[in-house]
Amino acid sequence: SQKPILGICAGCQLLNVVSGGTLYQHIPDSFPNSEIEHFNYHNRHVYTHDVILTKGSLLHHILEAQHLPVNSSHHMAVKEVAPTFKITAQSPDGVPEGIESTEHPFRIGVQWHPEFFRQAMHQNLFNALIHASQNQLELKQNAS
Repeated sequence: SQKPILGICAGCQLLNVVSGGTLYQHIPDSFPNSEIEHFNYHNRHVYTHDVILTKGSLLHHILEAQHLPVNSSHHMAVKEVAPTFKITAQSPDGVPEGIESTEHPFRIGVQWHPEFFRQAMHQNLFNALIHASQNQLELKQNAS
């Protein structure tokens, strides 16, 4: 199916695992020298750290930035990326923060919670999902 998908936090992890990837089970154990608090669960409206987006990636195109301030509420993360995905966002300590499909036009996973922010850069993710879904619906209707 070409259905557009945006996986947020555990949704990002799920996209990776069901597609054949693995997870770091506990970031502090796997990144002991990191000074970033990735599990800032009670302050989701607060920027915790930046993510660095891969130039030319879909996330980079949608968010129109190479560095993006994000919140952080996860203790697990993508370890081995699934064969049909690529990592396109990372925190400065190297923890994967975003993945996207190499085979589908709109399959994205992000570790942060853009739904807690009203800034245009974060809302662009939802706008892009809506746009991709509308295009998919139009393609289906035209094929009928």
